[in-house]
Amino acid sequence: MTSNVRIRLPAERQKELIEKAKAKTGLSWSEFAQLFDLNAHYLSHELRNGVCTLPIQTFKRLCVISKENYDNDDVETVPSNWGQKKGGAKGGGGKPKRAKIMADKSDDLAEMIGVILGDGHLEKSYRSGHYAVKICGGEDDLEYLASFVSPLFSRVFRKQLKNFKFKKARAVMFYIHDKSVVFTLEHHGLKPGNKKDNDACIPQWIFENEAYLKACIRGVFDTDGTVFPKSTNPRIPQLELTSKIKGIQRTFRRGLLQLGFKPSKWSRTNSPKCGLYAKSQVVKFSREIGFHNSKHGRRFHDIFSKK
Repeated sequence: MTSNVRIRLPAERQKELIEKAKAKTGLSWSEFAQLFDLNAHYLSHELRNGVCTLPIQTFKRLCVISKENYDNDDVETVPSNWGQKKGGAKGGGGKPKRAKIMADKSDDLAEMIGVILGDGHLEKSYRSGHYAVKICGGEDDLEYLASFVSPLFSRVFRKQLKNFKFKKARAVMFYIHDKSVVFTLEHHGLKPGNKKDNDACIPQWIFENEAYLKACIRGVFDTDGTVFPKSTNPRIPQLELTSKIKGIQRTFRRGLLQLGFKPSKWSRTNSPKCGLYAKSQVVKFSREIGFHNSKHGRRFHDIFSKK
């Protein structure tokens, strides 16, 4: 076996191997992932659940740590770009000489960027050839992700998102492993990696077109926003966005101001919030920006229709 080979195990065996090795170390998922120079979410969810094959060096080290011999008839060696080929992506690891840009600026792309700023992230590793876009949500977001976000992604990139349900966490993830998609989103202003560390924000080009800005604001709010009744008048809905990322705080509020809204300042709490609280403001938001996440739309109209 060589370093450009990956190991394919039955999903239950791969999960067993990873969990046994982690138990031996007593480390958190973040600390455990550092032993393999891997992203913690990638190790604890995709590799652990058998969504992706194991890099051979990771497999060997897991066997050493767990003190188990998994090198038996269940083990299958596959090429390093097996996952990308199977999923329809182009190429494996290594920095490409030319990145294929798959989408031009548009309302749809701006909204997709808003969705990723809210509940998604990009992963990119030249060394391992790992490229991914992941969008996660709770069970109550499944309808929105399946009926709106997935078709939106297909319109923009002409590719299909896959999905995975985390039973214990009551969460869902829609994802794709595709180098060209990652490079396209990076080209248009998103950065791979931790959004807080990167100080993720709405890209400047979106502010140069009102339709782009409305679409992006909608994408951010649909994923990270909440609709709730006013405490002093439960028949009036109020809108709030929660974010700990300074770049999103700064550009989301800037976008609302540019569109003629009067948002509150960000609260100075452990969970910073920015909201629209006046009736005229929430009605303006509903009419001019609206919701594509049906749970927000239903909540908004239910509050207004209370007697």
